[in-house]
Order: sequence, then C-alpha cells, then structure tokens
Amino acid sequence: MLDTLHAEMLLRRGQRAIQAGRLNQARDAFERALTLRADFVPAILYKAVVLGEGGDHGEALDWAGRAVALAPRRAAYRLIQGRLAYDAGNDEAAARSFEEAIRLSPDNRLAAGYRLLVRIHCSLPGPEAAGLDALDRLLVNTSSAFQARWLVLCETALGTFAPHGRSLALQMIAASYLDSPPDGPSPFYQRWWRALKAFGERLNNFSAARRETRALRQEIGQCLKAGDGQGALHRLEKAIERSGGDEDLSDQYLDLCLYQGRYGPILEDLGSETDIQGLEDLAARQDEPGMGRKVDAEIQRLTILALVRFHQQRWQIAIRLFEAVAAADPRDYIAPYFLGAAHLAAHRPQAAREWFARAVALINPEICRLRLQEWRRCLAMQPRP
Repeated sequence: MLDTLHAEMLLRRGQRAIQAGRLNQARDAFERALTLRADFVPAILYKAVVLGEGGDHGEALDWAGRAVALAPRRAAYRLIQGRLAYDAGNDEAAARSFEEAIRLSPDNRLAAGYRLLVRIHCSLPGPEAAGLDALDRLLVNTSSAFQARWLVLCETALGTFAPHGRSLALQMIAASYLDSPPDGPSPFYQRWWRALKAFGERLNNFSAARRETRALRQEIGQCLKAGDGQGALHRLEKAIERSGGDEDLSDQYLDLCLYQGRYGPILEDLGSETDIQGLEDLAARQDEPGMGRKVDAEIQRLTILALVRFHQQRWQIAIRLFEAVAAADPRDYIAPYFLGAAHLAAHRPQAAREWFARAVALINPEICRLRLQEWRRCLAMQPRP
C-alpha cells in the first residue's frame, strides 16, 4: 500500500518535471516509481514519453509497447504509442496505433487527427484536398502537441515548393498588401516596424506634397493589385519623401522590402554595420548578468534583424536573435514560430517541434491554419498531371 502511494507521488513529480522541461529529473522520478512497483503502468508509459522527448525513439517504443500490453483497452495509451512511432518515422506502426485508439474510443478527435496526419505525411508533397479540408476542421480542437507536429510536417512540405512557398512573415505581408483582403483584421498580424526615422525632409509646399502623396498612394495600390512589387516600392520611396516620413507608408515600405528580398533599406534603418554587429553580439551574450535589460530595450530591433537573417537563410544567427527575443518576451509567438522554422531548416526536427509547441500554445490554432492556407496556395500553383 505504501509502495503504491509513494509510486503515485513520484509519478506526479515526474509529470510536473516534464511540464517544466526537466526531462532527466522526470525520468529519474519514473524509474524510482518502477523500483517500487515494476508493473505501475502510468510510470511505464511516462518513461516512454520522456525517452521519446529525449530523442531515444527505439527504447521509447519498447516501453510504450509494455504499457499497452498491460493496459490494452486504454485508448490514450495507444494514442501515445502512435505518437512515439510517428516521431520515430514509423508511419505504418503509428497508423496501426491510431486506428486502434479510434476503435477503442470512436469519438476521439485527437486520434482521428493523428491518423489523418500520418496519411498526409505519407502523401507528401501533394496530399488530397479532402484530407487538408478535414485537417482544417480538426485543427480548431486539437492539442498544441498535435499542432506542433503539424507545423513540422507543413513547413517540411512548404520547403519543397521554394521559391513559391512563403514564410509566415511573407504570408502575412501578402495577406495585408497583395492577396485578396480578408473579411476582418487578421488576429495574428502585428507590425514589427515602429518608431522609424523619416526617409526625407518635409517639403516647403505642403499642400502640393500632400496631393502628390495621395496620387502616389493610388499608384501604389494599382501596382500591388497587379503584383508589381518593385513598382510599388519605387512609388513608396517617392511617397515617403513627399510626406516627410509618414509612419504607415514606412511600415508598408519595409514590409515590402522584406517581401521582395531587399534587405538593404531595412538594415540601414537599424543603423550602421557596427550597430548591427552590436545587436548580434547582444543576442549572443543574452545569458550574461545584466544583459536582460539591454535585450528588453532592443527587442524591436532584434526582432527586425532576426527576420532579415531568417530570410537570408543565416539560420544560426537568426536562432540566436530569436532566442533573445523569446527570452525577453515569453508572451510573443513570432519568435518561437521562427525558431521552430529555423531549427527545421537546420535539420533539427525535435527542437523545431518544441518551439512550434510553444508558439501554438500562445496563439492556438491560428498559425497552423494560416500555414495550411499557404500549402493550399502552393498546391494550386502546381501544374496538373
């Protein structure tokens, strides 16, 4: 009796350690519980989870198999077994586990979602539209762990559509300026550019400058409707000069510079090469004593520079910059998302999934559905066989 009570206390301690990201401490707690009760199924299962989170997929599957053998009618155990098989790249075993979970619990939406995820994974890069439609409906009511795996899959697929695939930043910019306007304001769109310096001196003839700026705004809109990003940028430069540094025009200009891959104006606004190197050095030293306040003061400029480095595919620098931003603002979802995408590009899917899980926990599930929209756009652009 006392051994069982102590084992349950150790189980709860291990679960809390998992939630805090302390995997070694969690594994130790579960193993101590098993020394008290070798057949304590929850501890067996959670040991499998810890092993999987640590990247030891083979041993994780062995322990999950033991838990399922001891509790064959628990749908949740089958679900975890399938998730571990999916992470190990064993789609066939994952599909069997998810099918069994659905058989044991027919209304289990999460099991249905994972089964669909396996099917889509097996049909990369061009799954059937019906499968993506079903996933769109499921994304609303699934866990952040599921959505993180979906983002790993989605971003992997979008990588095959380069240069037609767009990052989250470029997709949001396109939605704001280039694509058909949505019914309402995007719940996840935010400006990265604020407090920008003026791009030109205010002209003496203000009324004439204002009329010219209004005409340029109309031309900019026409260029964007025609998909002429370079023409829009050229006219934006004139409009900013005429208006004396209008903030909205400056926002739009720098957004489109990022979209068009013109990083020079963005970097110039951040300062000299020495200033930019200082930001990168600050990110590299973020863990040193006294650096926290300096990072807080530069968080906006660090985010902008991180986005540029990401789109320049300078993954390690982008990761350091976004890590500094994420540490300074735990409520921000932009940095965790781009950390996930950067780690995925650097061939670190486990780290990618962990950062994606943090991103979708902060703005669940809009990022996932937005990336699904981008995948559909890329599929629509593919030539039909």
